[in-house]
Amino acid sequence: MSLSPSTPLSSGTGSLPEGTDSLVAQAMAFHRQGQSEQAIALYRQALAVLPQDPQLHYLTGMALLEQGDPNAALSELESALRWAPAHADALLQAGLLHLQLGHVDTALQVMQRLTQVAPDEPRGFINLAGILLQCKDLPSAQKAAERAIQLRPESPEAWNNLGNALQGLGEFAQAEQAFRRALQYAPQDARILQNLADALRVQNQLSAAEVVYRQSLALDPQLIGCWCNYGNLLGQMNREVEARSAYEKALAINPEYPEAVVSLAGMQIEAGEEEAAIATLRPIVESGKATPEHISVYAYALRVKGDLDAAHALLQGYLSAHSNHRTLVYAFAHLALARREWLPEAIELTRGWLREEGPRASLADRTTISILLAQLYDKAGRHPEAFATAAIAHQIKSVRSQPAEDQALAAALERHFTVERLRHPPYGMTEEHRPIFIVGMPRSGTSLLEQMLAGHPAVRPCGEVGELQRMTQELGGGQESAWPKRVVALDDYSLRALAARYLWALGPTVDGAQRITDKMPHNFVNVGFIHLLFPKARIIHIQRDPRDVAVSIFLREFSGHHPYAHHIEDIAQHLLFYKRCIQIWRSRMPEGTFYELRYEDLVASPESQARALLDFLGLPWDAGVLKPESVARAVLTSSRFQVQESIHRRAAGRWQAYQRELAPLTTILKSAFPEYDL
Repeated sequence: MSLSPSTPLSSGTGSLPEGTDSLVAQAMAFHRQGQSEQAIALYRQALAVLPQDPQLHYLTGMALLEQGDPNAALSELESALRWAPAHADALLQAGLLHLQLGHVDTALQVMQRLTQVAPDEPRGFINLAGILLQCKDLPSAQKAAERAIQLRPESPEAWNNLGNALQGLGEFAQAEQAFRRALQYAPQDARILQNLADALRVQNQLSAAEVVYRQSLALDPQLIGCWCNYGNLLGQMNREVEARSAYEKALAINPEYPEAVVSLAGMQIEAGEEEAAIATLRPIVESGKATPEHISVYAYALRVKGDLDAAHALLQGYLSAHSNHRTLVYAFAHLALARREWLPEAIELTRGWLREEGPRASLADRTTISILLAQLYDKAGRHPEAFATAAIAHQIKSVRSQPAEDQALAAALERHFTVERLRHPPYGMTEEHRPIFIVGMPRSGTSLLEQMLAGHPAVRPCGEVGELQRMTQELGGGQESAWPKRVVALDDYSLRALAARYLWALGPTVDGAQRITDKMPHNFVNVGFIHLLFPKARIIHIQRDPRDVAVSIFLREFSGHHPYAHHIEDIAQHLLFYKRCIQIWRSRMPEGTFYELRYEDLVASPESQARALLDFLGLPWDAGVLKPESVARAVLTSSRFQVQESIHRRAAGRWQAYQRELAPLTTILKSAFPEYDL
């Protein structure tokens, strides 16, 4: 939040009794020179003569504030307002002092009064917007910031407040533009740079976000929140070592900073180091200083460790004192997905949060909790309620995909990745045989398949690697369908450089690995690009009944850019795009590079499917691939807890409980997936 500073000092006392005017002038001279103690003494002498003079009370209050006595300062400002309720400067400073002292509701009321008595004063609206942001009243904050911009278009604080409001409302592109306008007027403001980086990151512009985070930290290395967000970005880019370093830098500034502690513990959990995460968090939990965020991550670590009862007891204890805290509600509801007997309590708790806190919560929080409620309903077998709740959650975001853009990209793939180009050089790393790429629609079984392969001693899993997406964004120059033409025209030197960049992005964890897996599902678009980079790589396509895929997508909240995921019809259109891409590679990829299997066959006959797959990969048989639940590694997606189970068929045919709701999808896909008899 951005606040506007106070105005310069002026007497504003009008006509004064003889002798008092020189007293006030002398007091103000001391005041301007920073000699607040002498100024206060003289102001008080003047007040003894003029106890009802609002400006003298105001000036005394400002001197007391500079002396470091906010409570006494506030008392003088309130005296000024008793005698002059419309004193704009006193209102401004009183509002800021109430905020500083933690009286947020009073600060809001005072700043609202200021905007009423001085409707053309931009500082009132700038500060009102800042307080409304703190109160999470984002629509009102947006209006106040827009009014401030009308009054003072060159105010970086006003533009920054507008950006923060838009960011909270999910209008990320507009927020980015607001932050850029703020930086036009304050290019060296590290906090605004951090906000811009946050806006870029949420739009998946990760490389650009990294540059801006670095600029912010170069200007202010003590900006602890920026270190945390930068660490989050690095983690998102699979640069774990650097991410941990960023969190450690934040903790060097403040060893108890909640977000840094929580983020570091979360990274330890995702790396499969639950015991280390518990050791990181336990001292804070046992000290009694733990925040709900600490408790939630601690409970998550206990769940990953398998101690569900301890996680349940911990969360219940804290919920008794913080029943409507979003983080605790989320953690408890997420835990309840593992135990059916906890579902009724979790459903009631989640519904209560949406009813009581939802109206004033951010769009992102409302969406997250609503999707989680849909998952609870689904787990409880209340399928109509699950689908309806998910539909409401997706409507909150008001995001739609652009099927025409997808089809334009598919057409570009068809046009440029010809059989001739795919089967002849130039290539990138012609001898690099380690990469294995697992592709398919999200929620089609890519996580399960990677977890099975991770059970083989020759395979090192890398999870979802986003580097190819970053490359295509850069090569496309902002036009999604432009990159195929540029990729196929690259020479061998350029392709080798890109291949080396991809391997570098995996980090040192793959050094010495015999095979490495990348299970980014949407690499189904990049199959031809992958082959040009690594002609000896193996690409596995796993497909699943599109109805099961659609249900699973609709009942999830994805991180990153998935605009198709919010409407059943958009999911259907994206499935058509996916099918068209797969048909291109199926008919054009060289023999021995592209392998296909079905999820339903994998869970029905895991051994026979695994044997055939290992033969394709040139790996000897190892029974470890049949025990994905025994693999000690983290899975960084919503599939995490599913792949920690033994292979089962329960998820196959899940769509049957949603036949009526899926009717629009099956109508669109009727002829596109004949193998599933839609």
